[in-house]
Amino acid sequence: MVTADDIGALSDRDVELDIAGRSVRLRPIRVRQLPAVTKAIEPLVRAGADLLTDEPADWLALAAQGGHLIDAVAAASDLPVDWVGDLEPAEFSRLLLACLEVNQDFFTRQIEPALARLNEALEKIGLPGPGSPSGSDSARKS
Repeated sequence: MVTADDIGALSDRDVELDIAGRSVRLRPIRVRQLPAVTKAIEPLVRAGADLLTDEPADWLALAAQGGHLIDAVAAASDLPVDWVGDLEPAEFSRLLLACLEVNQDFFTRQIEPALARLNEALEKIGLPGPGSPSGSDSARKS
């Protein structure tokens, strides 16, 4: 059963950071954002899951999904997709990690199993898996 303390804990995870000279406040994904976020994430998860086959990994197909990642970050952060897409890679990475941090519960339940499958596929072909996004020191809780 969900208690008032559970609800308070979920809503008390806003993150504020400076990205490309703009102060950005992120909060956990809201219901209205779910369709856009899940629509953007689905091709990323599908591309990652395709690596589980015994066929050689199609890295170009996986890399081609970058636009979906931009869309997902824009939707999760409530920022314009053009602005997010124009960020330098380091700034985009900081924003991505902050979005993951503020939505840790959502991504843990929904995305972590898919990433685990991706890591297994990478290990099968002798490549290291992606690192954990936890411990981002660029995002400050407010």
